[in-house]
Amino acid sequence: MPAVDILNTPQRLFSRGIEEAYNQAIKMGSYWMEPLLFNSVYMMELPLVHQYIALRNAQIIAEFEPEAIVSFVPATQEITYHALQFLNQAQQIPLYSVITDLISMRHNWIMPEQAFSFLPTDQAQAYFEQQGIPPEKMQVTGLPVHPRFYQPAANLAALKQKYGLDPERFTLMLLMGANGSQSIYQYCKLIDHLGLPIQLIACCGKSTLLKAQLELYAQSSNTPIHVFGFCREIDELMQVSDLLLTKPGSVSIAESIAQNLPLLIDASNYIMWQERGNDSYIEQHQIGMAFRSRQGLKAILSHLLDQPAKYAALKANLQNFPKQNATALIAEHLLMAKSLP
Repeated sequence: MPAVDILNTPQRLFSRGIEEAYNQAIKMGSYWMEPLLFNSVYMMELPLVHQYIALRNAQIIAEFEPEAIVSFVPATQEITYHALQFLNQAQQIPLYSVITDLISMRHNWIMPEQAFSFLPTDQAQAYFEQQGIPPEKMQVTGLPVHPRFYQPAANLAALKQKYGLDPERFTLMLLMGANGSQSIYQYCKLIDHLGLPIQLIACCGKSTLLKAQLELYAQSSNTPIHVFGFCREIDELMQVSDLLLTKPGSVSIAESIAQNLPLLIDASNYIMWQERGNDSYIEQHQIGMAFRSRQGLKAILSHLLDQPAKYAALKANLQNFPKQNATALIAEHLLMAKSLP
């Protein structure tokens, strides 16, 4: 089944510029750029722009002749529906939405015309209900992640050996998205200076500069720092970790929950709109902690290492946290819907 970027117009008026600006904001930790980026996205609501993209999408839909459309980008739902209307297919081709942000919702993500919505949290369901969506048109499935994240490690000792980790040391994993972030370098230096009995896994993503900086720093650091570039073994790195330090992104949080890995959320910077509330969500469920300053990060790490019972409580809460294989649930629903007359 093909995946289509509906913002990928021939001139790439929106997709590339927005994507590159977003990635640059993450890399440099310049999250304050978020309002500008969202304003760019919502240029699609301008009548002429909206009509142009909808017509382009109608061409794509006509080319692929789908039996259904599943959208993972809520901001594009209305345009996709109007494309179906151009083709007189709005009643024949059902439009499904998968909401990929845990808490923060926008009103235009919700369309009564949608066939069904798959939601990540009870809070999202409550918002949809407030907007008048009937219960039979939505389901709380959780956030879909790769099936690998639902599988426990077959041999944890062997995995730690594979990645050169000290099996006796507490392991903190740092992850800030697929493109990396300079904040990882800053946090590694800060933690190194604390002198804690800890080892670090630093995931630099696609940032070759960050990877080179950390590899150089790791040569003389007191704290063992294991540096990784972009890799697809994030599930294995989570399995060998005791704690994940990450930005409040919904996908990393969902992957960590699936892995029963306690979270340490970086809420010290401007939090992008779609990620707001995620730090409070993990704190309310006591499956992780959030820091809002560098002093806060120091205090939390020292506390967790000095008070093993606190860490054990986070781990136990995660193991008892309700989990569903959202990926399988969504696939089953779509297959069942296809089989109905």
